[in-house]
Order: sequence, then structure tokens, then C-alpha cells
Amino acid sequence: VNSSIIDLNAYRIKDEIAKERNLPNGRHLTEEETYGLISRHFQKYGEPDLVGFSGKITTLRWQEKVSKIIRELSPQTFLVSGGGLATELKVGLFNYVPDLDGVAHSEGDEIILKIVRDANQIKKRGLESVLNSGQLNPYLISTKKNGRPMILYDGGRPSNLDELPFADLDFLKEDVDGNNLLEKYIKNP
Repeated sequence: VNSSIIDLNAYRIKDEIAKERNLPNGRHLTEEETYGLISRHFQKYGEPDLVGFSGKITTLRWQEKVSKIIRELSPQTFLVSGGGLATELKVGLFNYVPDLDGVAHSEGDEIILKIVRDANQIKKRGLESVLNSGQLNPYLISTKKNGRPMILYDGGRPSNLDELPFADLDFLKEDVDGNNLLEKYIKNP
């Protein structure tokens, strides 16, 4: 499985806009800049089977905006949100981010494997076939009016923390434009 990361939180642009807004550590990308970054990322790595969002309540508006960008650029991509926002809102997150196919609450370390398998099978066999197979159970809540699934994945707690691998920070070394994001993280106050 090929994986890549776009971490929108890594960008702290120090320009006139940041100066005007009194943001000494820099500003985040604009919506247009984000669209361009995602588009270039897809051009380089291909359209993804799965896009996973993560974040706290402060990322809600961004998840709404970015999900629309993903749907425009890659309409069949399986969209899932996890992290603190998903754990807090659970099924209610579908009301705020209607483009989501799934919400994964609690811990994602083990349930991510099921989510990846589901996304892969939907891409290979088609959504209707996977829906009819029962593979999305027990997490499938329903299908939406647009025919997309509404799945609430329960991550629970990892059964053995010692078996979990460390995060692969190589994904953050360089973005599609050659920016060294890992270095930015290390140096960001």
C-alpha cells in the first residue's frame, strides 16, 4: 500500500498577510493555496483510495472545506475523519461534514486497518458490491441519499500498546513542492 501525507497544520507562511494579522509564527494556507497543494499532490501521487482527516474541534471548518476540495478533485475517494473531533461528535460529524463516508472515533491504531481494507475493496469492487457483501458491518449505519455510505467506525483502545509501531516521520520530510515539513515542525515554536 502506498501512502502519503498532506499536513495542512505544518504550514506557517510568514508574509505580508501574516504581518497584517499579527501572526509572528506565520499563517496557514488559504483555501486557494490548499486546493493547489492537494491538486499537485494528487498529480504526483495519483488519486487516493482513502483520505483520512484528523484534528480537534478547531479543524471542523477546514474538514468541511477540504472534503469539498477532495470530492471535486477525486469524487470516488473514501473520506474518513478521526481524532478528537470525530471522537467527540461521532455520528453528528456527518451533519457538519456531509461529504464524509466514515467517522472513526476513539483510537485509530487498529481500526485503520479495517478502514483501509474497506476503502480498497470499494475502489476494486465498487461501493454497491461491498455494501451488498456485508463487509462494512457492523459499522455501517446507512447509505445517504447520494448513495455514499455512512459508517461509524469504533476504534476502541489498542489491545497492546507495545505492538504499535512508531510513527514514520519520513512522510513529513518533504511535501510535493520540496518543502521540508519535518524541519519546520522541529523549528516551529
